[in-house]
Amino acid sequence: MHRRSAAPARSRPQSRSFDDEINFGDPAAPTDSPSDVADAARGYLARGQRPIPIPAGTKAPSLKGWPDLRLVEADLPRYFPAANINIGILLGAPSDNLIDVDLDCPETVALAPTFLPNTGSRFGRASKRGSHWLYLCELPTEKYRDVDDKTMLVEIRGTGQQTVVPPSVHPTGERIEWELNGEAAPVAADDLRRAVTALAITALLARHWPKTNGSRDDIAMAAAGLLLRAGLPEDLVDRITESAARVAGDKDSKDRRKAKGTDEALAAGKEVTGGPRLAELLTGDGPKVVDRLRQWLSSLTPTAAPNDWPTPLPLPNALLSVPAFSMDLLPTAFAPWVSDIAERTQCPADFVAMGAVVSAASVVGRQIAIRPKRQDDWTVVANLWGAAIGRPGIMKSPALDEATRLLERLRAEALEAFKVKQQGNAFNQAKAKAHRELLQAQIKAALKNGEDVEALRGKFEALREAEPAERRYVVNDCTVEKLGELLNENPNGLLLQRDELSGLLAMMDREGHENDRAFFCESWNGTGEYTYDRIARGTVHIKAACLSILGGIQPGPLQAYLQDVFGRGATDDGLVQRFQLMVYPDITADWQNVDRWPDTEAKTTVFEIFRKLAELDIVLLGAQQGDGLPFLRFSAEAQQVFDAWRTDLERQLRAGADHPVIISHLAKYRSLMPALALLFHVIDCVDQRTGGPVSEQAARRAVAWCPYLEAHARRVYQSLTAASATAAAALAAKLRAGEVQSPFRVRTVRLKGWAGLTDGETIELGLDLLEELH
Repeated sequence: MHRRSAAPARSRPQSRSFDDEINFGDPAAPTDSPSDVADAARGYLARGQRPIPIPAGTKAPSLKGWPDLRLVEADLPRYFPAANINIGILLGAPSDNLIDVDLDCPETVALAPTFLPNTGSRFGRASKRGSHWLYLCELPTEKYRDVDDKTMLVEIRGTGQQTVVPPSVHPTGERIEWELNGEAAPVAADDLRRAVTALAITALLARHWPKTNGSRDDIAMAAAGLLLRAGLPEDLVDRITESAARVAGDKDSKDRRKAKGTDEALAAGKEVTGGPRLAELLTGDGPKVVDRLRQWLSSLTPTAAPNDWPTPLPLPNALLSVPAFSMDLLPTAFAPWVSDIAERTQCPADFVAMGAVVSAASVVGRQIAIRPKRQDDWTVVANLWGAAIGRPGIMKSPALDEATRLLERLRAEALEAFKVKQQGNAFNQAKAKAHRELLQAQIKAALKNGEDVEALRGKFEALREAEPAERRYVVNDCTVEKLGELLNENPNGLLLQRDELSGLLAMMDREGHENDRAFFCESWNGTGEYTYDRIARGTVHIKAACLSILGGIQPGPLQAYLQDVFGRGATDDGLVQRFQLMVYPDITADWQNVDRWPDTEAKTTVFEIFRKLAELDIVLLGAQQGDGLPFLRFSAEAQQVFDAWRTDLERQLRAGADHPVIISHLAKYRSLMPALALLFHVIDCVDQRTGGPVSEQAARRAVAWCPYLEAHARRVYQSLTAASATAAAALAAKLRAGEVQSPFRVRTVRLKGWAGLTDGETIELGLDLLEELH
């Protein structure tokens, strides 16, 4: 094969907008009359195609936004004003789905009539007649390259592309001419792709079969990729390419040394090692090609097994197991209410119970704390973060709404009380204003007479009337600055409820919100203060930063977020691990139509408990008052339960046998168990009007929550701790559903954006495991 010398490269014009003056003339290029160019453009318009002006002697449009150019006949003189201009037409959607099969090497041009469907519309130039075949078909752009991955064999030019058409001038100086100037033939997408793939296979092997100068492995790999795209089974492809590489590439093989004039014999189509030239085998329609390949393969490797793939082994479970929720984990008064909601909404009881516990904890807030050690001032506030995790449509939001509905009743009562205070405060403010004006007059008179005014200071300060503040329980969407103001007005704490926690997490990663994460992390403890300085609001000092968080999130976004956070490491500040009450329950196929009135008695009982929690009688509870918040300690029996549990936890953390993210999460359980014990004890006390140290029953109930929540946490973090198994299960599901076609690249899967399959390294781990499991 010989190569033509390339024409000198032409400089590309600068990009122009639609409104710029059009002048693409190139005196060095051959010319037509202006009417020929305009007539050609008019003809393309008449066919329903969209002509595009292209600088003469080039193949690329220079107009900005050319894919959106929609010309009408009146526009043609402006956009095609001179002879020295080329014409392109838009391909694919949203035009008329015109497809250009661009043949880029002599082999594909020569072999095209054998493989491609007949069409009445094709063009080229003198040196490559019929190198562009036009069809009507909906296909994206696809490129088929040679072994070097640079030389193009054939390209399907589709949506988002354009092609230069007659009577344009190619950069080589040759005129682009019609070979058949008829209507483009409509074809099925699969048929055209199959035909182009077979053409590319034949051209690839025809280029390298007579003389192999490159690596036989490269040829085999390139051929394998094209054969797989043509739909041949993998085992057949492996054996074909192995045999082809052996025959074509091993110049020192015994068989090739015996063959006299081997290269000439191959070029003439003679047999080598009992097989004909592979290019001849691949000539013809698809079924005949496959049959001939099978026959040829059988003659080369008659003893090869038809399929020696090992028996597949079972895939790992997609999700780790979690225990079912037990009503014994709840305070006695809460169990009937939670059970009633779960049955009526037909959602997992885990969601309702978790929401109820977080809601109750937010009401208790900073009114009382626990000091888990006998002689230590380590203080824990029952401030909890919870997340309901599940796919869409499994009633996460209704369950959490029901669990927090009692807070809305508390808020309604607080609002009425606030309005009464406002009404009474209006008179007091008016009276204080009048007194203040009188005192100001006295102060002025005293100063004028040189008298001492300090005696009036006490009266003046006594007139200060604080504005009443509305008692709040829940916030949904506000800035951290506004949260700070609300927390100062509600020092016991607030509950931030979000229907979708993914929005809250995404907000923290936005530019300008870098400090929000620190604020939320600080407010989780419930015992500290926080100060921020803003230009607009000035300095705001939050004396009691105590914020509970509750919401739902889908597994996919959560998994992607975890992989992003723990993959980067920079944002692994323990924020996610603070969601100690994460529940990710199993969803069963059982469903019943439960249509009954709510259990009013159970609901009323719990609401009365919430009302008492909102105004705790810390004296009745027997709280101790020291430096800081009022607090309780464990009873002697409960202290033994806590100490034994804490010992086991610390040994587990120090053993280091778990993934770092699990260790980090479980380390937060140091405060989880005493916080739950305090909450359960206080609920029992206000229900039974008792008090005293935190009971053994409450401590044991809190301990029972820990393995339950740990199992759910391990399921949540499974995409990190068992990345290969998670990715393998996800890939297997996509393969079974036919959403990944063989062959495929890791990049192909990653660009799909599927949950758990967005990281290349994770996908590789999944593929490795699938291969190990056959």
